[in-house]
Amino acid sequence: MDPYGDNALYIVPSDAAILYNTPNAQLNPGYTGKTYDGSGVTVGIAGDANFTMQDVANYRAFFLNDTTSAHLPNVIIDGNDPGLSIDSGEALL
Repeated sequence: MDPYGDNALYIVPSDAAILYNTPNAQLNPGYTGKTYDGSGVTVGIAGDANFTMQDVANYRAFFLNDTTSAHLPNVIIDGNDPGLSIDSGEALL
């Protein structure tokens, strides 16, 4: 049961890697080809709320066994910082 009392199914990174046959042997043990890990890739996301970097670090440590700060996102705020708001949960996704 999730905190709201509903039955829920949660998918973590390794589940998604297996479901979509992601070419990453660390997350998808059944994959035997060349591993792609996102190195050298830049992704830009526009949002209307900020999030706490500690939440990202906790997620990476728990699900990916990665405790280095090297893989944390680089947040660039162009304009006024929207701060934390009701949309922060979505921003964190």
